[in-house]
Amino acid sequence: MSDDRLPHPTADAYERACAALEKLYERAQSAEAERDRLRQDPVEMSGKHRQAAKDRDEARDELLRKADLVAVLDDDVATEQEQVRAAVYVVMIQDRHADPEPYVFSTAEAAIAYARQHALEYASSPDDVEEEPVDGWLYHARYSGESDSVWVIEKELWDAP
Repeated sequence: MSDDRLPHPTADAYERACAALEKLYERAQSAEAERDRLRQDPVEMSGKHRQAAKDRDEARDELLRKADLVAVLDDDVATEQEQVRAAVYVVMIQDRHADPEPYVFSTAEAAIAYARQHALEYASSPDDVEEEPVDGWLYHARYSGESDSVWVIEKELWDAP
């Protein structure tokens, strides 16, 4: 993982932001209800009513800002989860004279190159290397008549936020 990743919001911060958003929403609804009540009253707005209307407008504006922030946080969390996905590429070598050997690589290209090099190095001749596709594997080759083989698989690692 790269050290330059920005820290992602924690679930607690997200919950606090959602709770604050709910309070602002309730405040805005209350202010709108008061405004609607005042609009039905033909009496001129008093200072208290003007303040209530002003509070309603401020609460609505703050609610919209917070809603935008929560939307951004949701997008950031989704992006962070996608970026957290990491894969390793495992080369497995099955030789009749030894236990299976795994080798781990950070890129598929390096793993496949290593697997091909191994097959060519241990084959009696380059013509003995038989590359055969296998579902779910990135690479598979047999390099001897006794079924010595090498293959590459991808394994995902997850670093939960």
